[in-house]
Amino acid sequence: MALSQPLIGVMFGEAYSLASLFLVLVSVVSLFCGLGSLSMGSLLSSQGETKAILKIGLLTMAVGIPLSLILIPYFRVLGFILNSLIAQAVGTFLYIHWTHKLFKFKMWIGQSARTFIAAFTMGGIVWVTSVMLRLWVGFSSDAILLGVGFLVGFFSYLLLLPLIGAIDSMELENLNDIFGKSGPFKPIINMLFATMKRLISIRTHTRS
Repeated sequence: MALSQPLIGVMFGEAYSLASLFLVLVSVVSLFCGLGSLSMGSLLSSQGETKAILKIGLLTMAVGIPLSLILIPYFRVLGFILNSLIAQAVGTFLYIHWTHKLFKFKMWIGQSARTFIAAFTMGGIVWVTSVMLRLWVGFSSDAILLGVGFLVGFFSYLLLLPLIGAIDSMELENLNDIFGKSGPFKPIINMLFATMKRLISIRTHTRS
């Protein structure tokens, strides 16, 4: 979302500069993954709760179809995207409700909130970096802005996760087992994991 403008510039050029807003809004859908949108439908289906899935689908359509008749004629592409976002949000929260109702599962609100905080903080850092490079340093190349923004976002996110508490030592060890043998990138990855582990220990020591 923070790099939508340089990304559109690299892929399509300045003629499609307004498309960056559409990309930002479309990317909002991925945020629902942090609320379980990818897994709850599969959970209900695996437990044979097809009636619940049908009810959720019908309720989502009951919201989405009338809303589309209002938003799309007036706002066109933007209205279509907004309608999709609202329908997706309704469906996600209905899945949360039904999952709790049937299985007494509860969302891990604290963990999701910390992950969102890390993601939005990272996005803010990337956006500020891009603005500084454009206005203060004078960089106008979308390719440079995209590359620098990606690197800043990648490293800042990895550092924010342990600082905010969105990842713990056990999860970090699991990730290290998966990515710790990544060929030529092994030294860099090991350095990152060592830094993250140190940040987790500092945070744990500070809280205690």
